[in-house]
Amino acid sequence: AAVFMSSNYTRRESGIKAENQGNPQVIPSLAIATNFGKRDLPTFALGFYTPYAAQYRYDEDSVARYSMVDNTGTVIAMLQMSAAYEIIDGLKVGIGVQNVFAKIRQVSAASSYTGLFGSPEDPQLDKYNELTASDMFTLSANLGITYAPAPHSIIAFSVQLPYAFRGEGNMKFRLAPSYFFDGTTVEGDRAELELRFPPVFRLGYRYRYQQLWEAEMSLVYE
Repeated sequence: AAVFMSSNYTRRESGIKAENQGNPQVIPSLAIATNFGKRDLPTFALGFYTPYAAQYRYDEDSVARYSMVDNTGTVIAMLQMSAAYEIIDGLKVGIGVQNVFAKIRQVSAASSYTGLFGSPEDPQLDKYNELTASDMFTLSANLGITYAPAPHSIIAFSVQLPYAFRGEGNMKFRLAPSYFFDGTTVEGDRAELELRFPPVFRLGYRYRYQQLWEAEMSLVYE
C-alpha cells in the first residue's frame, strides 16, 4: 500500500497557496501466523508494519512554513507478537504486544520578529529549525474481540493502548538573514522530543449475504 496526502493551504487575506510536494509514502506490512496444526491451541502471529502516514514537503517561503516545511525521512514502524484463541464457538479473543521504532525529522520556520522593525511574517526575520530524534524501544499493546452471533454476522471490537515516544537527537538552526542578527550564534544542538499517542477504540460490524455480497460498517474513536 501507499499513502499520498494532497493538502493545500490558501491564505485568506492574499489568496496565496501552498501545495504539498511530498512523495507517496509506501506502507509495508508483513505477518506470519500459525497454530502448529492443532485447533485446540491458540494461534500465534508475528508481524511488522507501519502506520498510515503521509510525507509533507512545502516550499521554504510558503504560507505553511510556520507549521511544516518538510518531514520526509520520518519513519515509524511496529514489531508485534500476538496470540488469539476461540474461547467458545463464535467468540475469539486476541492480544498483541508491540515495540514501536521511530525516527522523527521535521523542518519548520519560526519568526524572529521582535516588534522593533519589519513585520511578524517578514521572510528576512524567519529562522529555520531541523529536528531529528529517534527512539528504538517503546512498548505498547492492543486487544481485539470478535463475535459471530449468526453465520452471516460478525461484531468486532479492538483497542490500541496509548504509548509515548521519547527520543533524543539534535536540532540544527539557520538564523534569520536580517543584518539585525549578524554575529548571533547558537550554542549546543542536543534536543529531546516527546510525542504522546492516544488510545484508539474501534467497533465494527460485517454482514454477509450468502456468497454474493457483504457490507461493513465501523466506528473509530481516538
